[in-house]
Amino acid sequence: MFLRVDQSSEKGSSALHLCAYNGKNSGVLEKGLVSLNGQLPSKVQEGIGIIDFFCGKKLLITGATGFLAKVLVEKILRTIPEVDKIFLLIKARDEEAAMKRLMNEIVGTELFKCLREKHGTSYESRPSLSINRASTPKLLRKTSSSTNMFFCVDQISKNFSSAPHWSANNRKNGGMPEKNSVSITKSQLSPKVHEGLGIVEYFSGKKLLVTGATGFLAKVLVEKILRTMPEVDKIFLLIKAKDKEAAMERLMNEIINTELFKCLREKHGALFESFISSKLVPVAGNMCEMNIGIEEDVANLVAGEVDVIINSAATTTFDERFDVALDINTKGAARIINFAKKCEKLKLYVHVSTAYASRQIEGKIIEESFGKGHYVANSAGMNETLYKHVHGLDIETEIKLASEMLESFKENEIDQNLKDLGMSRARNYGWQNTYSFTKAMGEMVVEDTKGELPVIIIRPSIIESTLKEPIPGWIEGNRMMDPIILLYGKGKLPGFFVNPNMALDVVPADIVVNSILATIAKHGGKESKLEDSNSNDHVYQITSSVANPLIMRDLVDLAYQHFCISPCFDREGNPIQISAFKLFTSIEDWLSCMKSTNSNDEISPKQELIRRKSIEHFKYMANLYQPYTTFDGRFDNNKVEKLLECLSEEERKEFQFDVSCIDWKHYITRVHFHGVRKHVMKETALNRTSLRINRPSTPKLLRKKSSSTNMFFCVHHISKNFSSALYSSANNRKNGGIPEKNSVSVTKSQLSPKVHEGLGIIEYFSGKKLLITGATGFLAKAYASRQTEGKIIEESFGNGHYAANSAGMNETPDKHVHGLNIEAEMKLASEMIESSKENEIDQDLKDLGMSRARKYGWQNTYAFTKAMGEMVVEDTKGELPVIIIRPSIIESTFKEPIPGWIEGNRMIDPIILLYGKGKLPGFFVNPNMALDLVPADIVVNSTLAAIAKHGGKESKQEDSNSNDHVYQFTSSVANPLIMRDMADLVYQHFSVSPCFDCEGNPVQISAFKFFDFIEDLLADMKSTHDNEEISPKQELIQRKSIEHFKYMADLYEPYAFFDGRFDNNKVEKLWECLSEEERKEFGFDVSSIDWKDYIIRVHIHGLRKHVMKETVLK
Repeated sequence: MFLRVDQSSEKGSSALHLCAYNGKNSGVLEKGLVSLNGQLPSKVQEGIGIIDFFCGKKLLITGATGFLAKVLVEKILRTIPEVDKIFLLIKARDEEAAMKRLMNEIVGTELFKCLREKHGTSYESRPSLSINRASTPKLLRKTSSSTNMFFCVDQISKNFSSAPHWSANNRKNGGMPEKNSVSITKSQLSPKVHEGLGIVEYFSGKKLLVTGATGFLAKVLVEKILRTMPEVDKIFLLIKAKDKEAAMERLMNEIINTELFKCLREKHGALFESFISSKLVPVAGNMCEMNIGIEEDVANLVAGEVDVIINSAATTTFDERFDVALDINTKGAARIINFAKKCEKLKLYVHVSTAYASRQIEGKIIEESFGKGHYVANSAGMNETLYKHVHGLDIETEIKLASEMLESFKENEIDQNLKDLGMSRARNYGWQNTYSFTKAMGEMVVEDTKGELPVIIIRPSIIESTLKEPIPGWIEGNRMMDPIILLYGKGKLPGFFVNPNMALDVVPADIVVNSILATIAKHGGKESKLEDSNSNDHVYQITSSVANPLIMRDLVDLAYQHFCISPCFDREGNPIQISAFKLFTSIEDWLSCMKSTNSNDEISPKQELIRRKSIEHFKYMANLYQPYTTFDGRFDNNKVEKLLECLSEEERKEFQFDVSCIDWKHYITRVHFHGVRKHVMKETALNRTSLRINRPSTPKLLRKKSSSTNMFFCVHHISKNFSSALYSSANNRKNGGIPEKNSVSVTKSQLSPKVHEGLGIIEYFSGKKLLITGATGFLAKAYASRQTEGKIIEESFGNGHYAANSAGMNETPDKHVHGLNIEAEMKLASEMIESSKENEIDQDLKDLGMSRARKYGWQNTYAFTKAMGEMVVEDTKGELPVIIIRPSIIESTFKEPIPGWIEGNRMIDPIILLYGKGKLPGFFVNPNMALDLVPADIVVNSTLAAIAKHGGKESKQEDSNSNDHVYQFTSSVANPLIMRDMADLVYQHFSVSPCFDCEGNPVQISAFKFFDFIEDLLADMKSTHDNEEISPKQELIQRKSIEHFKYMADLYEPYAFFDGRFDNNKVEKLWECLSEEERKEFGFDVSSIDWKDYIIRVHIHGLRKHVMKETVLK
């Protein structure tokens, strides 16, 4: 059976339907077995639902190459990848120019760096842009030759290899796009990208079964697949559990809620739980039982769907009980092979073994299989011993031997006797211990029983903490070398019995996972042929001792360096002093040293007993480790290196497994040891004054097989607000496979206790298609209001300036601008074009625009025409649902995706940069005015929230006289930045980080000056150079500069003494609607901006990097 969560209906009261999968109706679901209403936490805040709104939406954005539009597009793609589509309107004379603008001005900008890093191979790489790039050629202005066109960039798929299609929008077909006019191939996006193995493509749409799902390696594997290949269809996780409650508890506690999944949780935000639930399917089972412990109906369901099986289930204890190790590592391999043969769609079986399965202990150990005959042939009475066989070894005889001993020993002796038997049998045949012996026999079973199954065998060596991803140093449990290192760091071991010149073969977990994924892609495709029975092409050793050996002497030196700098602490909080790690040539020398350390100490009889037991334990430990500490073999990884050569450049970045690139000093001292101390010792800081580690031991799971229940828990789809409670039921034989109702209730709080509902922004955009225009420039739209003093409220212009007046109506409502007729303004501009001379037309039309703007009370042509644009919208919208966004001065990004990203000089920026370069002493401006700035990402976040609030079905049409649809994204009321403070911050910045002149000398600046009149500013600038002797050419340049500054002062005057403050009351109310999670992902609270930090550390640095193109700020 499986659990289906239907899409939510009302607020937090969605009904969950539990459906049985049975044979009666050929797999058709029986609906409505369980309905849950009103049993959710009462204090869940709804929010606007920003994510919910954009889920599945299609957007059209014009002006897509504009500053704000780029930030908007990047934000949507990064935080709401479920948006269906974004249409980008790009001005271009032909498709080639349009493609160039798309790549150079949008996709290839640094703004998209975080998105590129997030998606890795899902986002095509491109050559980096030069700082001194050539300017874009001007577009032809002849309307007769121009074509209105737009790009439709579909949702970024697995590797962004899909081609964007350009379509012409013309009058021939009623404005409908002509399909497939231009196809831009992957090579045009990134001409140097090689094909590679197609790892991402291979896993797209696949269903996987992973055994040993709660193990260290399997967790890293599952996280990597979900993070880098979210298009994978489903991952069935075989979890050992006695019943459904235990299975769910292990899933939540041991997989989803571990720190390993932190990056994935941050990536998906509020959609994390729904994403996980749609991909991971826990299946209760047991490798020690027939049919791997899965209930028959569930097993049939899984067998009918799975494409790839990855068997990582194992017991890795060196001296495990022989019967237990055989049951899991050897017989378990036979059981999973038998199950694999039932899988109709199976493309590949992956068997994870160990490099130490080989008996060879010296020289170069090649990637070679054991061949056939140890299990099936021998058990049938055949005595042939092939070349690769282990002489005399019969697996069924070993299984029988363990079974007989189990029956012959007393209860209190059975554990130790079976451990001793395992070690004895292993060493009898040349293996180091029970673990490697039973894993080797597991390989033999696979070779003997696989038949026509496509199989690969993975042999990693010692798997240790992650090198880089998802977080460096993540590890669970003490791996092979870790107990010795930690005991040494705690001062309990002076050294160890080990060959100082041996190569310790260590491989980080993420390297192992990446190579496994690559081998699957290589061997799991249709083109992969069945390997010859005597071929070794299916055996891969993921090892380091040949390609990049870590010598034991170097390892212990690194351990000494680490603990000298970052010591452990005793119970009293004192740092533990250690000496250099000692290397002993025999166990006796090592034990003798340990005994002599405390021989002169006076200790109580109880302490003496503890010491004797400790010595006995260390002696046993030395015997257990001896085969490894004197190991003189090196594992060849030739086939893995050849596999690496098959990867494309992008795949090497996303699925790197080149062990030769590992810097062992960095990995051991800065990554691995820190990871072990954090995740195993549970230290919270390495340099604090006192560390006490009194961690309670994890209770052991009950081992009684008779009480276990096979359970399959499948959450198909978490709906938009995940407010529903999950119900799981046992699938057993009592009622013919029909689930028992209400067995388990898993509430939202168990998954993420602090998540509120919010607006559902991400859910809204999921699946949507957007068209975005970048209607922003030098100044922003809050100045569309003519008001220049006092509190400027969020109010529309009302109707009648365009449609009504153009129809001859003279009514002037209260909100109208007296005498303004938009069509008359357009006619006036058209007449001016016809009457002006060719060489005067530009300046005449500029002057006309400024004149008409100031006639009606606006600061400039920009604000005037934007205001008329609003009026046109109000007059012509009809029944269209409309919102009007009025940001003030949009400046560089505050936090995301990268702080300080900006394009072009915004309003205040030319003054800042000229001042920093020593070309302006100050400016003509009121020092007490509030400069209304808003970072671009704040504007984008608030825009998305407003869309989610008004774009849903529940959003009703606003009254024509209502102002509920007008939002001012501003700061001058909520968090004013006073001009005097701004000037001080600019001075502080350039005093510490000066600009440099042509000779490389730092430019010295004085405190920013404020002038009351333009004439005072110009007089000060002239006087600076009065006594200088300059050439006629320099004199001419100086005069032109003065004229330019005069023009600039005239242009800025309406803003330099602006005494108004823009109210943002509705934006603040919108903020209150957001959930806690939405506030983290879509923050737009301007009151939280620290202007000092933003101006000095973010904005000016951004200007200098992205506008001035400085590479280093000295």
